[in-house]
Amino acid sequence: MGEIIRMALILVAVMLMLVVDAAPKEGRIYNNVSPERRQILANDLGDTPPMGCNSWNHFGCNNNESIIQAPVDVILSTSLAKLRYKYVNIDDCWVESTSDQHSNFVEKLSTDPSGIKVLVAYVHKKVLKLGIYTNSGSLTCSNKIPSSLSYEEEDAKIFASWGIDYLKQCFKTCPTRPITWNWP
Repeated sequence: MGEIIRMALILVAVMLMLVVDAAPKEGRIYNNVSPERRQILANDLGDTPPMGCNSWNHFGCNNNESIIQAPVDVILSTSLAKLRYKYVNIDDCWVESTSDQHSNFVEKLSTDPSGIKVLVAYVHKKVLKLGIYTNSGSLTCSNKIPSSLSYEEEDAKIFASWGIDYLKQCFKTCPTRPITWNWP
């Protein structure tokens, strides 16, 4: 657990170094902005890019509930939430290596014993958002788990039913293999 806290604190330090002018600007005036764009800005959707953290760069396939929960607490215990850091993203290796009989993802209960819905509830209770990763190849970049190729709509419905707020849908070639496209 000490390693998780240490990495979460390093993550916070890096995030703080990257923050240049991301703080909310009170009384911002949006002159010459269309009503649609003004509504997006008022909803806090277009002022900054989605800001948060992702488990992949340090933990790779070694993620679990504690690793996902630690940055939530760090974001809230520092000023990062006030700077609009609000996403905690689960990257690769969060599902079992085989799908169920309907080709749906099977949650990896060995690393996330409570399940994704409980993790979503934990993050939402802290007033943050949870993201998840998938890929457009037959396997994700880890080359270990199934991806969304030909099941994008079904997978999106599953993510929505879990309460996932953000989807990292990777369309690039992974370093270990090229993507084989399956165009209709």
